[in-house]
Amino acid sequence: MVFRLWHLPEMCIRDRSKTAPIHVDGWGTYVTTSSVDEKQAVLDLVTTLVNESDTNENVTVCSSLQDVEGREVAETRSTGKTEAGKEVVFAQQLTVKQPQLWDIDTPYLYTLVTKVMRNEECVDRYT
Repeated sequence: MVFRLWHLPEMCIRDRSKTAPIHVDGWGTYVTTSSVDEKQAVLDLVTTLVNESDTNENVTVCSSLQDVEGREVAETRSTGKTEAGKEVVFAQQLTVKQPQLWDIDTPYLYTLVTKVMRNEECVDRYT
């Protein structure tokens, strides 16, 4: 059995001219599973942010795993500093209790939603 995560980068459909100066880089989220069984799945997330502004900013990366009904099944947050004109990588981990495992008869998919927060305001959302 396999744990599957549906991941479609919004960069292919969003207008880059309307992207906030601090945002998830195109194709900037990678998800791997370090362990999967019927009891739990552990996901390792790596998210690359780009700061195209002229100032250093503190941000929070919020990663939420949602089931096919849109319900949140796991969530994590990481806070860090983005330097002006540079990329920064955030590493996170999610644990999903009793995950629906994918197989040919039940092709169950999860969705990862990543939000970049600055001063409690969402400045980018990547699905």
